[in-house]
Amino acid sequence: MTNQKLILLVLLFAGFSFSFKNFNFGTAGSEEKYIKTELFFGLNKPDGSVISEQEWESFADTVISKTFSKGATILKSDGRWLSGDTLIKEDSRVVIYFSRIFEMTEEFSDKIDLLREKYKKYYDQEAVLRTDDFINASF
Repeated sequence: MTNQKLILLVLLFAGFSFSFKNFNFGTAGSEEKYIKTELFFGLNKPDGSVISEQEWESFADTVISKTFSKGATILKSDGRWLSGDTLIKEDSRVVIYFSRIFEMTEEFSDKIDLLREKYKKYYDQEAVLRTDDFINASF
């Protein structure tokens, strides 16, 4: 396991290990407690080519939609970072999914990680960032 994967794994488990009684879920009676999962997908490939809109749509329709069968939101975004003194820009996609706390089982979390691994394998990506946040939401 690489150091990067180990650090991400430790951060993920650290986020789930705090006590729910210490988390302020607010006072609005119509709000429910959810976990908001965000996945960040870069569209640049290491060889300089770009994942096409058709490739992305195919992945979203076949892999993302199967994992998040209750629905997810996909946003177009721009990623930026510095590599030394060089500014790197990359078209990206952000997938947002809301799950009730009791639905975020280890099995479901593993399915989300499998989705990330498929994307990395299919499109030769180094990483797909995942964040999980405890939130209040009302529909």
